[in-house]
Amino acid sequence: MTLADNTANLLLSLPLVPLSTVMKNVDPTRLIALASVHSFSNFINKKCVHQSDGFILDVFSEHIAIEMLGERQFWKMWKADDVITELLSVYEKLTTTFSGSLDTLRIDPKYIPEFFTHPYASKLKLLPNRIRALEISAKSSDDTHQYCIDELLNEAQNLKSLTFNVQSCKITNKNAFKVDHLDIHTASWMTQADLLRVDNKTLHIRENEFNDEDINMFLRRWMSGQMNRLEMAIIETADWSRWDLDTILYGLPIKKFNREVREQRFISTKVIPKWINELGDQHFLEIADKEYGVDLQFAVDFERSDGKLASISWNPYQIVLFIWNDRFPSRFIVSEVEKEIQEKCRKIDHIVEYMKHFNVTEREKKCLEDDILLLRNKIYGKYDLIDMLI
Repeated sequence: MTLADNTANLLLSLPLVPLSTVMKNVDPTRLIALASVHSFSNFINKKCVHQSDGFILDVFSEHIAIEMLGERQFWKMWKADDVITELLSVYEKLTTTFSGSLDTLRIDPKYIPEFFTHPYASKLKLLPNRIRALEISAKSSDDTHQYCIDELLNEAQNLKSLTFNVQSCKITNKNAFKVDHLDIHTASWMTQADLLRVDNKTLHIRENEFNDEDINMFLRRWMSGQMNRLEMAIIETADWSRWDLDTILYGLPIKKFNREVREQRFISTKVIPKWINELGDQHFLEIADKEYGVDLQFAVDFERSDGKLASISWNPYQIVLFIWNDRFPSRFIVSEVEKEIQEKCRKIDHIVEYMKHFNVTEREKKCLEDDILLLRNKIYGKYDLIDMLI
């Protein structure tokens, strides 16, 4: 009998309530091992379902890393002889043990061909259709991966966001320009024709070769009533001297900031979903992290014929386009922040009740008191946010 069998039998001998309490604090890695025991797996699935906000699988350099999002966060990396077989095994264990889905797949393009040639290809081809975010990243790659990248994007029918960071390949699949959130790190291959294909909600284009006329065309295209899904876009350059702002804004009905027309701060959390901000270092737009919003007091505005308002902000390395679907968003944000405060207060109450009814050690008590202090500090921060917005 294995160690996992012995541990599972011991835990199953406990009454349901204390067992559920114990299970909430079990390390996810150990929980996955326990789930391999048939009797324990049945218990987890039927009576003790463990919530998760999703998983990230990272496949690179003969290694696999798994990361869990949400309150049960954990991260683990190990080397595998057969990375793709291991990937499939890990995915099946995660989705069997926890209720979350595979949110993100980060993969080196050299492994993508195996999705179509591996002995388990029929199972692997199901994976792309179950992910919300895909990151294809490598410092170098060869052109033979181009076809497989296109095929992978064809399979990812439910994809919401794509990060592309491959130097020697380009995006030719039209589906990439229709995902909600597109981040291209190495975009030197992009042309004006590629800009005409954009139909994303948020767009971040780095290391590009666009000139003033290309960006002006992009802005005028939105002004003409196209790109109706677009809510935010960043176009970056490493050589700021090559851009001329007057040329970029040529022909646009530019106006200065007016408090009667819109708020001073653009609340980017309304544009970037919470689940994307929780994907660790995979930020489609870094400004989306700013909980207090982006200050656009010195941005310029222009309005198109259907009443949609846009603001343009710039610095030596970026031109940023913001679309105001809600010109006064702080009212909504204050309501959401108040809900977060109430949820954190409930968590504090639960911790206090737990400490009252269970014999906790001094070490556990100290950890729980630290949790309460952390929650209270977060609550104070939320009240500061409300004061700033109103």
